[in-house]
Amino acid sequence: MVEIIPFISSSFSSNAYLLKAKKITLIDVGMEPENLLKKLKKEIALEELALIILTHSHPDHTLALPPILKATKARVALHEQELKSGIKSMMGFPVPEIKPDILLKGGEKLDLGNFSLEVIHTPGHTPGSICLYQDGILFSGDTVFAGGNIGRTDLGGNSKDLLSSVKKLTRLPVEIVYPGHGESIQKNAKEEILSCLQSAEDTLISV
Repeated sequence: MVEIIPFISSSFSSNAYLLKAKKITLIDVGMEPENLLKKLKKEIALEELALIILTHSHPDHTLALPPILKATKARVALHEQELKSGIKSMMGFPVPEIKPDILLKGGEKLDLGNFSLEVIHTPGHTPGSICLYQDGILFSGDTVFAGGNIGRTDLGGNSKDLLSSVKKLTRLPVEIVYPGHGESIQKNAKEEILSCLQSAEDTLISV
């Protein structure tokens, strides 16, 4: 099993997750580059970072990308639908221009050397949102969170799509969830995702 280092944010910025696979990978970068670079330097040599996977393009997940890319040689993976939004700013923050090296569609297996990640297209929070899954571990981006909470859909998202995406996640044998914000789900992950499904159904009814 690959070592996973969570960088949990206590601010508006997203979490980031460092995977110490043979191909060292970072999932999301948040919006505090100096803080993230400091944490990364404690774990790896920056030039070792091979891949950055973005779960979607909102600035709370991507604003730190330009400084991180400047400090590393990492390639960037993003779902192709995220390039079509045309949004330049959100909630007072600029949306950085992202030029992905790897355009994702969903269904891919990203080979990290001694570990792989399945890309699951989970539209709803945004059209190109993705989750990443392997061996009972789910990196859920802003699709599902602890406490039965789900991603908001008022920033370019769609409630029907989100419901379909959460249903898709309920079919996975998930044991641990690493979400885009907040603490991870280490116990009863399947039940938590079912609670998220109920939240998504309730949200759709109220729309």
